[in-house]
Amino acid sequence: MEDTHEEERLLPKWLIDTKLVYKIWKKETFNFKESHSPVFERDYTIELRRLENNIVEAYYPNSLLSTVKLLNAAHKHFGKINHAQQNTLYYEIDDNFKFQGIKNLDKLIQNIKIIKQQLKEVISGTEYEEIVDDIEVLESTPSYVSKHFGKDIETIHDFYGSPVYDGYYFDLDEQDNSSKSLKKKLLGLVKLNLGQIDVLQTDFLDEENYQIELLKGKDTISTKSRQNFEQIKEEFVNHQFKMVNYNDITLHHQKFHYSTEDFILKKYDYQFKIDTPKMKKLMQSKIELIY
Repeated sequence: MEDTHEEERLLPKWLIDTKLVYKIWKKETFNFKESHSPVFERDYTIELRRLENNIVEAYYPNSLLSTVKLLNAAHKHFGKINHAQQNTLYYEIDDNFKFQGIKNLDKLIQNIKIIKQQLKEVISGTEYEEIVDDIEVLESTPSYVSKHFGKDIETIHDFYGSPVYDGYYFDLDEQDNSSKSLKKKLLGLVKLNLGQIDVLQTDFLDEENYQIELLKGKDTISTKSRQNFEQIKEEFVNHQFKMVNYNDITLHHQKFHYSTEDFILKKYDYQFKIDTPKMKKLMQSKIELIY
């Protein structure tokens, strides 16, 4: 008899007209030889409300543009202009709660044009020229706007619809058919295929928390001695991996925490580093459900 058992899936119990409030924090540092770029650090809030017909309203109390690093120089001037129309976007999800795309992208781009004109009235000289160059990149490149405004939202929805596994470890670099199938089902929109190490594990940490954890990495071009990736994998599987312990390497480390009560994302932690003798880059971000 054919097995009709269906795997449990990570589907959030998110009711119509229910709001989820997330706090988001990001930090980036970049050093090349003796040169140190300014530290980029930002935190902001996003309020997601599920509407009917698989549409979600995303409201940013501090403006949508607070999410975009490209406009860092303009942020201090936003309080001088009327840009309230730039606080909300709408996006579509499928029946598995996967992100499908922004619905009002044209409207967002039109609002960016309005903001550019308003900033011209409160900023003068060289500073405006530098800021407007950044704004015009957004204004003229819809795919760029979609990428940046959708990034946090995609992360929140990344693993929705995927199978739920307790205590599983997957080496996603393997080429056998079963691994390819699991990779397709589990990774969703996560696309960080670096080679050398590409692993994922899932666990019920306790009765209240389910975790999906990914680690991806490779040697840097300048590495003189190869990294022991088997040792790194072993530390990862035993929940002993710490990125700070490794140099001369490229690494991505992600943790997704879900409530077992409703399978809604509670917390996301991300660290990325490129470490070479001449260049060091570190990116960190956190997404946390606060309401």
